[in-house]
Amino acid sequence: MKISKFPILYLILCLSVFCLGFSACKTSKQKKRKPKAITAATSKEPYLLLYFQKTPCFGKCPNYEAEFWSDGRLLYNGINHVPLTGRLTYILPEKTIQNIQTEAKKIKYFSFKEKYLSNATDLPSTISRLTLDGKTKQIETQFSSDAPELVVKFQQNIHEEVMAILAEQEPYKPQK
Repeated sequence: MKISKFPILYLILCLSVFCLGFSACKTSKQKKRKPKAITAATSKEPYLLLYFQKTPCFGKCPNYEAEFWSDGRLLYNGINHVPLTGRLTYILPEKTIQNIQTEAKKIKYFSFKEKYLSNATDLPSTISRLTLDGKTKQIETQFSSDAPELVVKFQQNIHEEVMAILAEQEPYKPQK
């Protein structure tokens, strides 16, 4: 009695396809792992530590934006009534960045309300948005508002720091 090779090969092929298909279904039902979220606290990448803005008024109030980055960069955009106008970059000592973080923790920055505004429409605002230990909070204040002295002093210190940097340091110029 002679057995044909074709049915045996066909049977092996069918079983192989069935086993492969079954194993593919099994792996597709496994839970996919979510990638770990990268936050300012876990990232080695530079992040925006502090955004600081002085808004305009109808007079000669300083109007600028400053970004303090965790790697020591200060990105400054002077708009009106400031010593320097335009977009400039500065490289700050690590101690400056550490001082901002230390002061924010000391005054418990995240415990304050987000807005301390007055009813006047022509007053400038000071806006500070801090990212620290994976949390971000923005506080906006106006002159003559009920802002706590600690917040006002923190924002005043940042303003004075920016003005001192503009007066004392040369902007960073990348080498070409």
